[in-house]
Amino acid sequence: LRGVHRKVLKGKCPTAGEGGGDLVRFCASIRVQNKSVHLGTYETEEIAALAYDKKARELGRDESQLNFPKTTNYSRVKKAPEVRTKAPEGKAGDTKKG
Repeated sequence: LRGVHRKVLKGKCPTAGEGGGDLVRFCASIRVQNKSVHLGTYETEEIAALAYDKKARELGRDESQLNFPKTTNYSRVKKAPEVRTKAPEGKAGDTKKG
């Protein structure tokens, strides 16, 4: 799909148990004046493609450059929640002096 690439976060899946599995997200970006503009990270490839299409329409791009040229409803385009991990206690950022 145009403007979408896969992002794999190693060991960040919160439902994978003790070792943690890989979490897959999809990033959308578009070129504007020869620069890449990040549009966000999404849970599915389809929603990332819709985010690209929404921005492309706002920029006046031709329908031949869209992933879903017949779609005009972009209500499903919502960014994925950020993945946050806590540093283990006593590790990085520990400022206690003993």
